[in-house]
Amino acid sequence: MFNIIGGLIGQGIDFFKEKQKAKHQTKMREITSKDSWDNKQIEKADKWTRRLSFILFSWPMVTAVFAPATAQQAWAAMESAPDWYVQAYMGITGAIWGISEFKRMIPDLIAKVKTAKKKKAEEKDDNLDA
Repeated sequence: MFNIIGGLIGQGIDFFKEKQKAKHQTKMREITSKDSWDNKQIEKADKWTRRLSFILFSWPMVTAVFAPATAQQAWAAMESAPDWYVQAYMGITGAIWGISEFKRMIPDLIAKVKTAKKKKAEEKDDNLDA
């Protein structure tokens, strides 16, 4: 009975050590790869700009729930905003949400295109050999 429990505990400890080792190796690869570090910093910057824009969009709704009179005044003030300002704000927000997503998609898209080209070249070689 104790041998079984001891064996299970030993396997659990070994599993935990291997998991920690794998995490450490992944972090070391990320640290040694400058491109990876730069990409991480860009992703972090994107997260904060997105969070800030989400807060700015959500704030009027939150205000309407907790302070309806203040929210009415704010909406009235926004109606008097010039069109160029509203359009610029919408463009900036679109860039924050749209371009950051596009940047995330590009590496995956490039990897899939390379894989497809490689697969097509292999199929072509297989057809020539046959």
